[in-house]
Amino acid sequence: MLTLLRKIRRSLIESQSAQKYFLYASGEILLVIIGILIALWINNRNQDRVNTASAFLHLQLLGENLADDIAGLEYLMAEADTTIAYTQRLVDQWKTIRTISDQTPKYLFYTIFERSFHPSKSGLETLNNSGEMAYLPRQIQLDILDYYSLVDRVYESEEITNNYIKIHLEPKLLSDYNKLVRITNIPIVHEIYQDDPRKKPDLLGYQLLSDSNLEMMISARYFQTKRTRGYYQMAIEKAKELKTNIDTYED
Repeated sequence: MLTLLRKIRRSLIESQSAQKYFLYASGEILLVIIGILIALWINNRNQDRVNTASAFLHLQLLGENLADDIAGLEYLMAEADTTIAYTQRLVDQWKTIRTISDQTPKYLFYTIFERSFHPSKSGLETLNNSGEMAYLPRQIQLDILDYYSLVDRVYESEEITNNYIKIHLEPKLLSDYNKLVRITNIPIVHEIYQDDPRKKPDLLGYQLLSDSNLEMMISARYFQTKRTRGYYQMAIEKAKELKTNIDTYED
């Protein structure tokens, strides 16, 4: 091909036809440009295939992260269910629907346990840092954004609740009801006081039912936990949906 082009160019030069030589030169330049564009297109196609393959490897890691997240969220939701049940029983005692019992200290001090979700983000961070998110299917991209938006809402709700515990509820219980810690049935607390020879505090002597301030705090804890549990559930559902889409697409 190159030999043929050289012969044509030599022939045009020898014939001293400027117009024909100009047309030939223009055509030769055009051929070079087309060749360069084709080479760039092929290179871009190959690079896209490499980036897509890499993106799906990172997506597989994100799927593993989601499995860990689901387990963590389900545990937190179970803990939230327990907190909701305990706070409801405490409120029922103030309403005189339920009587105070030896379980009451456990219900009280369980409410000051803080809970925090710690998602696994290695897959998301790898996708973002590599710039390969754009190579994933559009729907999966949207599902990823939706899921981590829910994770942010979980953070916000937990932060509100944990701050409330630290600022209001925990100081109240540890100040006004600290002796009841010794008779709580929460295993981690009971382990410390199980051999305590001191006289056990009188639960009824605390006049718990007349403490309207504590009643409002426990009621607030109930509603805060209900809200956070709702976010846990939404995040679990979205994580499962996203993981199914990832697994299905990879198959």
